[in-house]
Amino acid sequence: MARLVVDLVDGFEGDDVELVVDGEVVERLEDVRTSLLVGTAARFEVAVADGRAEVAVRVPARSLEAAVTVEPGEETHLVASIDGGRLVVGPAPPSFGFA
Repeated sequence: MARLVVDLVDGFEGDDVELVVDGEVVERLEDVRTSLLVGTAARFEVAVADGRAEVAVRVPARSLEAAVTVEPGEETHLVASIDGGRLVVGPAPPSFGFA
């Protein structure tokens, strides 16, 4: 099993958010809000099977969804944000982290 981390960062305003792996909702968070002080909202951390997987983040109430295909290794780290009414999911930059 590999570890999948998805940080929800900018643009969340009291949203319910789902993490979907290979078509199955594996975790839900309610009332997710971006902290304007630190620019983060929440974090998903789940174990996933080794090998290729499609990972999606959904905000059902806003009809938003974005997906990426990943090859989970020991740990895969993604970030998701809402910008201009679009949900964007992608790999976390190597220097990504919070103080």
